[in-house]
Amino acid sequence: MAEVIPTPISQKEAELLQRTFKGNEPLLKTVRSLFFGFDISKDEKEIIKTVFSSSEVKEAFRKKVYPILSNDMPIGQVADFWLGSEQNLLGAHKDLITQVVESKQMVKTLLERAFELLNNPYGEKIDLSYEPSRFITDPLQTFLLARNLYIKTVEQGLLFVKLTAEQETKIPEVLKEKRRKDSAR
Repeated sequence: MAEVIPTPISQKEAELLQRTFKGNEPLLKTVRSLFFGFDISKDEKEIIKTVFSSSEVKEAFRKKVYPILSNDMPIGQVADFWLGSEQNLLGAHKDLITQVVESKQMVKTLLERAFELLNNPYGEKIDLSYEPSRFITDPLQTFLLARNLYIKTVEQGLLFVKLTAEQETKIPEVLKEKRRKDSAR
């Protein structure tokens, strides 16, 4: 599958992620547990509901985990879940095309369900269990591909959130001063 590139977000969104997740790896692990269908406590579910009751926090988080094409991205920084899939399709055998497209669609569906769980962590859990004999009618093993791609997508997205939350932000005045000094050279 295509290489994942961190989705750009605004300064305001970065600050929201920092206020919410900086130094809070347990919260990120709780979200991961929710997204992977592991059991989480009632208290953890209530924390999820509270944290993601802010539509701004949820949207900034989504951009890092599950980018969707939107018109608010700067030129040259567009990100979308489907971008990059074409690299695996051009000139490929029909079976590979089927595997790529169907597994990506399954991942998209899983991500949509996962993000609904941020609204209602008491909802139906995601089931990532895999038993080959259970998927005998899936000769291309599309579910296995989707399962693994979903796990990688979530883990990579959570890493992007964590790195964004932990990075040092520069105050715009500091950046202006640096630019002024650089242009004076």
